[in-house]
Amino acid sequence: MATLLALIVPLLNPGVPPVKAASLAGSVIRVVGNDVLVGTQDGQVVGFDSASGAYRFTLAGGEGPVRDVTAVDGQVWWVCEGSHVLRTVDSTWQPVAVDLKIDGAVMRLSPWSGSVLAHGETKTLAVDARSRAVASLDRVLPSEVAKVCSQGPVLAQWNEEGGLIFSVRRLGRHTKPTEPGGVLDLATVKAWRVQGHSRATELGGYTVTLGDFHDANGPEVVAQNGTQTVRQKFGTMDLGNVSVGPEGLVALTKTQALLVPFVRSNWQTQWQSLPVAPDYAQNLSFNGSAAWWSNGDRLVQGSLEDGTCDVYVPQKAAKIVDIAAVTDGAWVTTSSGTFHVRADESSSLASAGLVRYELSEASAKPDSVEESLLARYLGDVAALGRVAARSKDGKTAVVNLLSAAHLGTKKVSVSARLAKARRVYDLQYGDVLKSGLAWGLYLGNGRQVRFANRKAEVVPVQIGEGCSVVRALKSNGELLSARAIRGNRLLENVFPVGINRPVPSLGHGIFVVDHPGTAFDQPQTDQQLQLQAAIEGWIGTPYVWGGTTKDGCDCSGFVMQAFREIGISLPRHSQDIGRAPIGTIVTDELRYGDVLVFPNPKHVAIYVGNGRTAEAVSGGVGYSSISRRRLAVVRRFLD
Repeated sequence: MATLLALIVPLLNPGVPPVKAASLAGSVIRVVGNDVLVGTQDGQVVGFDSASGAYRFTLAGGEGPVRDVTAVDGQVWWVCEGSHVLRTVDSTWQPVAVDLKIDGAVMRLSPWSGSVLAHGETKTLAVDARSRAVASLDRVLPSEVAKVCSQGPVLAQWNEEGGLIFSVRRLGRHTKPTEPGGVLDLATVKAWRVQGHSRATELGGYTVTLGDFHDANGPEVVAQNGTQTVRQKFGTMDLGNVSVGPEGLVALTKTQALLVPFVRSNWQTQWQSLPVAPDYAQNLSFNGSAAWWSNGDRLVQGSLEDGTCDVYVPQKAAKIVDIAAVTDGAWVTTSSGTFHVRADESSSLASAGLVRYELSEASAKPDSVEESLLARYLGDVAALGRVAARSKDGKTAVVNLLSAAHLGTKKVSVSARLAKARRVYDLQYGDVLKSGLAWGLYLGNGRQVRFANRKAEVVPVQIGEGCSVVRALKSNGELLSARAIRGNRLLENVFPVGINRPVPSLGHGIFVVDHPGTAFDQPQTDQQLQLQAAIEGWIGTPYVWGGTTKDGCDCSGFVMQAFREIGISLPRHSQDIGRAPIGTIVTDELRYGDVLVFPNPKHVAIYVGNGRTAEAVSGGVGYSSISRRRLAVVRRFLD
């Protein structure tokens, strides 16, 4: 139905001109199947292909900004800001309105077993997608679950295995915040896994501060706090800082992320510290181990694996309105347009006008031979001051510093190298930042040394309109292509390569290839056969953030344990596996058992031949295709 919708709507609306995503400033964005659904400021929904970004359809009928949009069995439903009227289209694509006749507005929509759950300020109702009949929650949920869910906001998710539903109820109020500057209202969160309309398994409960409740006209809250029965006035909240997926629940608080991964029939809770305080950001979205939210005008991608953050800074002022995380990055709608931000593709950053940098200690360490040469000078603050004092301007200071690090040659001076340096949108150690008369060098971890007025100062990285970033240093891949380095030096300085084709943004043409059906592509050695048996023993293990057992694991937990079973010790986190001081670096042909470490979003997988990988993703440990991947650090730990 979704494909049929995409094909027919443009044909039946010949008077509706195609819309370019880059020029569409939306009010909300969701990804459903192969469609990106963008709600507009004037009550319409525009659909795009999630992979290519091609325009698909426009649905009209609403008034005012779209508050939320979803799809059930290929039928799109949406609701506008401040409204309790749901919108859809009939079989002739004419607008249809379903009035819920409730107090207050609808805040969220969720698909649920052939129905749309409309989460209002005072109650949640179910609308049958076929008949459009409106029903109370106890018609689609077990009565005991529906009773609890009627006492506060509800979050829900439905997939082929059934549904997950969460009740968020007011429990009380702290006398002082649990986090500096945090909220005081206390919420009790309860979750169930639901099969059909009559069977539900309680997964657990948790007490946490998620945001401030607002009084609303709903039933009294009756909850247990230990052995005590607590009664509270009904309250509602936005819950834009809480997101639910098949892996579990993620909630952003003042300074941290709360993770509630599902482990078979129960749940566990974890806290992840983050270098960018989320401050209850109301546009959270996550996919696997990558969570996305906005921080002021910055887009943030946080790793739920190790807590590191990538920050995307706009070069022109634009408000980030909403985010929809996908496997390779996120779809983002802003006050200036809608963009597919592919985390490992520089061209998508350029199209969106974004510059990315990573906040982590690892990003402040040199990753290449030339970066190591420069690092000897960038780490000496006094030396930087002396270079600045004897340089007439910022550019001269940068040239003098690069020259001191012996990055120029008799044939190619540093000035000539800078003149030919390529513009980049993902900051790496040693990149040159230019903004007016001020020049600087990137130090990693969100800092730069800035040269201006014959002074050098280490400051937070500053990206804005008129700022450009160029890469004068050569990566190890470029040096290897030029045969400038050899052998073991590479083990100290790994670098990503293309998969089955070159990736121009890497600055070199090195790529690995798979050859299905050849001898090296299948397990042959004793080690490879042992690894094959170990992998098969993990297939079907549920995905759990931070997990390392067969009760639940994440991507690096699976790879680490599979290799441990055959006597090879690897680090715990994905990027550390890429930098492990054992094994070799692969730059030519893939072999069974090679490990692919993807830098962004952070992920790791094992190559198992025939163009496939074994990996832990949101659906659990299973097999995937290598064809959808563009680049990786490839390591070989088997003999």
